[in-house]
Amino acid sequence: MMLFQMEIEILRDRYNEERQAPQLPRNMPPVSGRIMWIRHFYSRISEPMDIFKTKTRVMRHRKVQKCIQLFNAMSMCFVHYENIFHDSWYNYAAQSIQ
Repeated sequence: MMLFQMEIEILRDRYNEERQAPQLPRNMPPVSGRIMWIRHFYSRISEPMDIFKTKTRVMRHRKVQKCIQLFNAMSMCFVHYENIFHDSWYNYAAQSIQ
């Protein structure tokens, strides 16, 4: 679990460094590229957590609680980032239709 916590912390640092200008695939629109970028980060932390959720003894350990809190904070941050770009795209598309 400590390795997973380190992985989350590394992703947190990388997110903070790259969030203003993430590296996007070629020929990818900026908004969808950013959403794809943040979903990749989210999947990197959610897939191991889904496995840990099945291990009830591991999840009850007191040292795991810090990792769970970090996971929850980063998940909320990633979802918020995605929502910001999705909402801005939606508003732009709605304005261009009118």
